Amino acid sequence: MNSDLEYSNYRNKLLKFMTDELFGPESTDDQLRQCELLDVSPLQLYSTGVLFPQKSVINQLEDDAAEDEDSVPNADSSLDDSPLVEVKQGGKQTRDATSLEEQPLNLANEFSPSAAGITVKASLGCKILVDISAGKYKTEKIEKRHPKAGQEKADGSLFPDTREEANYRRVPIQDTVEIDLAGSLENRVFNHDVKNTDGMLKLNVRIRPEKGNKASISLALINQHKGGADSPPPFNAAFFQVELSVTEANGASVFHPIDRAGGISEDEELAILDMLYRDKRSFALGHGCGTGWTTDPNDKTVAKQVWSDFLPSCDIKPVKPREKALFANQFDLSMRSLSEGDSSDSDIIGNLGLLAKDYESWIIARQDQQENSLSDQYQIPATGNLEKCRECLKRIKEGIEYLSSNSDAMLAFRLANRAMLIQQARTRFQKDLDPDNTYLDLPEDYRVSGESDPVWRPFQLAFVLMNIACCSESDHPDRELVDLIWFPTGGGKTEAYLGLAAFVICMRRLADSEDKGVAVLMRYTLRLLTAQQFQRAAALITALESLRLDKYLGADLGEAPITIGLWVGMGLSPNRRKDAVKRLNELTATPGAQNPFQLLRCPWCRSSLDKRGWLGYRKEPLSANSDDTVIFRCGNPGCRWHSSTNRLPVVVIDDDIYENPPTLLLGTVDKFAQLAWVPETGRIFGTDDFSAPPSLIIQDELHLISGPLGTIVGLYETVIDRLCSRNGKTPKIVASTATIRQSAKQCNGLYAKERFEFPPQGLDAGDSYFAYEDQEAAGRLYVGVFGTAVKSHATAQVRVISPLLQAVMPEPPDTQPPEIADKYATLLWYFNSLRELGHAVTMSTGDIPEHHFNLCSRKNIEKEYRRRFPNVEELTSRKTAEEIPSILDCLNRKWPKTENSPWPVDMLLATNMISVGVDVSRLGLMVVAGQPKSTAEYIQATSRVGRGFPGLVVTVYNPARSRDRSHYEQFVGYHQAIYRYVEPTSVTPFSAPARSRGFAGMVIALARLITGMRVPGDISKYPDVQDELVKVILDRVQRVDTDEYEDALRELSGIFKDWRDYLPQEFGQMAGTPTTQTLMYPLGRNVNEDFEGKAFPVLTSMRSVDATCSAKVLQTYPDSGE
Repeated sequence: MNSDLEYSNYRNKLLKFMTDELFGPESTDDQLRQCELLDVSPLQLYSTGVLFPQKSVINQLEDDAAEDEDSVPNADSSLDDSPLVEVKQGGKQTRDATSLEEQPLNLANEFSPSAAGITVKASLGCKILVDISAGKYKTEKIEKRHPKAGQEKADGSLFPDTREEANYRRVPIQDTVEIDLAGSLENRVFNHDVKNTDGMLKLNVRIRPEKGNKASISLALINQHKGGADSPPPFNAAFFQVELSVTEANGASVFHPIDRAGGISEDEELAILDMLYRDKRSFALGHGCGTGWTTDPNDKTVAKQVWSDFLPSCDIKPVKPREKALFANQFDLSMRSLSEGDSSDSDIIGNLGLLAKDYESWIIARQDQQENSLSDQYQIPATGNLEKCRECLKRIKEGIEYLSSNSDAMLAFRLANRAMLIQQARTRFQKDLDPDNTYLDLPEDYRVSGESDPVWRPFQLAFVLMNIACCSESDHPDRELVDLIWFPTGGGKTEAYLGLAAFVICMRRLADSEDKGVAVLMRYTLRLLTAQQFQRAAALITALESLRLDKYLGADLGEAPITIGLWVGMGLSPNRRKDAVKRLNELTATPGAQNPFQLLRCPWCRSSLDKRGWLGYRKEPLSANSDDTVIFRCGNPGCRWHSSTNRLPVVVIDDDIYENPPTLLLGTVDKFAQLAWVPETGRIFGTDDFSAPPSLIIQDELHLISGPLGTIVGLYETVIDRLCSRNGKTPKIVASTATIRQSAKQCNGLYAKERFEFPPQGLDAGDSYFAYEDQEAAGRLYVGVFGTAVKSHATAQVRVISPLLQAVMPEPPDTQPPEIADKYATLLWYFNSLRELGHAVTMSTGDIPEHHFNLCSRKNIEKEYRRRFPNVEELTSRKTAEEIPSILDCLNRKWPKTENSPWPVDMLLATNMISVGVDVSRLGLMVVAGQPKSTAEYIQATSRVGRGFPGLVVTVYNPARSRDRSHYEQFVGYHQAIYRYVEPTSVTPFSAPARSRGFAGMVIALARLITGMRVPGDISKYPDVQDELVKVILDRVQRVDTDEYEDALRELSGIFKDWRDYLPQEFGQMAGTPTTQTLMYPLGRNVNEDFEGKAFPVLTSMRSVDATCSAKVLQTYPDSGE
């Protein structure tokens, strides 16, 4: 297995290859490289780090330049009214500066850049050194072999053996300037002519004294050549590989943060963020370039060196789950030790107690840190954070005590651990196989030679323990809390809530062996995420069902099977039995027919379910009195779930879900819009005394439930909360996310409940005991590219991607790349919109191969060492549900292709569809086309690569967008504290626009499902229903948004009045043409005035919240007189 160091070295090799192509020789390169000889003009080769002659017009592509309204960058106003400063090394002082000298850095933001620089803040009274590095090129005649040497000309003579060709020799430029910050700094300007540039490259310095004996210093390198609008700039009038580096003359740390003012925010959340990220500060601001710095190893609040960087980079250190105890004796959190009968109850309790004790010791240590080393301004947020930690510890101890005192809870805990052990073992220790292959089952005790036992990460088990009591006691006060798991992507959040789900299912069956309802609701927002998580959850439910059948530890989990259901739209899975049977017949009879049944492998033995001739989908009735449907039965004869008496405990068809609600129901939030339209959905919530309502609701990726979607979801949560409540007792709600801000407001808006964020933060970002930032490990490396020396953003992407694709190829004499190359061979190309991605499809088949060919020709790379990349895939919403699993399967193919294997994916073009739920362990390289719309999306998308090893993310910014420029110029500062900049989410479920779209549907859903009324006229049979529903809804409004109370009351009264006055014959249907009067019609569809003129518009999806408008091209026009 490769180490982090090997991965990092290989990643650096890729980065250097790309840097050489984009930027050119660096100041740290050897002399031979510094004096490189090119056979093409450097203006044709290099994409960044170039200073052009002044007012050289940018040849920007039209569609790129017009993408944003704010595409014209603003001038940097921070440089106004700058005083002057004396500088040594022959510089001159002047008071009558020209307009150019007054605003030198404006030249970085207009035309092609002629200036670039940085702003820093330093202590007064010191001397700083500015090291300048750049390159210029001159022509040099080189005698080379004639390409037609020895061939005969038309006149009969022969072509000569050699000929002279014009090449381009780099001439390094280096200079050092000393600036004395002592004495008076008022009203002085200084320009310094850089050595060996004939006065054509100047350093402009300006200083602004500030409070605290500090000064703000702006340094700009300016190309003094004059350009023209009618002709391209000559290469010898440009300066390349421009670099600035600033240090104190004696190496002291004199540079101070410039990113935010002193003091701490009055906003509680912002104050906490200020404290957590107090050691992650910015020490320089770029102007037309990025920046970098080295902080003092003993004091993170000052820096020793700052520099400009045209390819800025930031290695975001991984936040890792803690796995071992810090203070107490080592605990054993293996799922085996917590589940087997050989472990006594007291052993388990004692082991769990060690975890709580270690956490308590960590809290005490943090309190000592607060008292002894934290400044006064951070005391209030520190106290608040540690109080939350103590609350968390209290709940963990309560859970352990509950297990100790309640035998059913201890048995349920053991069963849940056993189920997780089986799920983990069957997922990790088994390989995928075909159903016609012989299957050898895992040992009964799940001890696999060469494999370590599955183990809980402390945060996962702590989350389960924290919720033991409130998930067991329906009147527990913590039921009113939304417990939110906030943990970085890839940390194992899914296992945490799956473990809790297993406990709730077992506890519920032990309390009532005749229970047959839905115990757990799991909801997702994206179909890709839903499909992937369904397969993981199916493995857990299959394990639980095996424990029920085997009566593990003598547990009686009832006679009803423990099952899982997938409740999604018909685009992902058939909703009706007849449709499912039809699709199965097509799949059986037609080679290549698409598979709509989502579960592609048996969750028990990993055999394929969709191999022709061995299909794991069968046409059978669920019971003697029901119609044929499609059930799942593994095709491998060696599998437990192959026999006619054992079908896999999986249902994916709505009709089956309503007839026999599954124990765990997994679906998309969109599907809950059907509550108003489909009365059978009430069975999910146990209406008509069918069963108890769900005990646990799990919402994954909570940050996606925001904006318009979150607003409508929050409205319908009123319905779900009421349907899940009995006698004032509500279900437990847990949620998870990796990126969120203002989660308290969001949870209140969605669920009308307070939230508890787990794990609570300590005093430093990334350190919560359960997680820590590993400073010694290589993280995910982010690199910024700002292609100001090329004509368009598209060209910059081509220049970035071509070398990255080629860099993984072996170099002579090696004929095969190292094994490690596979991790960086598939390039994930991320776009912010389908429109931008559409351009890239053409680029991947035209521009990139062409540039790659030129690159290889220029570097004299032999044909057998040139990368081929024929397999370009796309993963976007344009792909059907049937296509997505096969694409994900292709992504797991290793590179390079072996003789008998299919071709792996070379490039994957994707949009935000991959931001959550794509877990392909071999992906390690990503190119991001422009700054994504939100920081949360950026974090989620880029976290798809480098999961478990050092990944590389290259963000190619668009110079035509001022927002992209801002992120580039503050690249390191932004990335080192990236979670600080996650934008707050917003939900307004009871706002006027939300009520106009969803109020009527919410009222109708509640009325139908609570009373069981069959037709709208039945409302007269329930005279009290209006008062009850109005009270339920207005109580919710009161808790969420009191300002909307009066308007909500008036609209509710109006809805009931209109309903009673209208009394149509039917409620309505989501599809089809009405044939009689209906109470509602699908929002956004044209109204049928004959039957729907008085009907309420009701949502059929929580995303389609606006009506559509149709356009028609007129072929004839009326006369002007008509």
